[in-house]
Amino acid sequence: MTWVVDADKIDPFVDDLTARLVAGAPVALAQNKALLNENADRTLREALAGEARAQAMNFATADVPEAYAAFTERRAPHYTGRWAVPRTAAPKGSTEDRTRDA
Repeated sequence: MTWVVDADKIDPFVDDLTARLVAGAPVALAQNKALLNENADRTLREALAGEARAQAMNFATADVPEAYAAFTERRAPHYTGRWAVPRTAAPKGSTEDRTRDA
């Protein structure tokens, strides 16, 4: 159990929690959820490997520079979940190249 809230305060509490989650970085939130679901029965080594993969993915988004900028400018961040690292084109003739043109 994470929170205990009086019945008459549950609706405002849920509204506040929902607003905070929606305002979060979508890729990072998805990674957190996946790691929580995956790591219940994993070893520490496996869990840390999953965390390393998640961090690499998170740092490839535009949300990381936005977080730094918002912090230094003392403002609320605006997360988009967009990739900051451009995708590279698939090699000619690869399966990915053929499916993209289809």
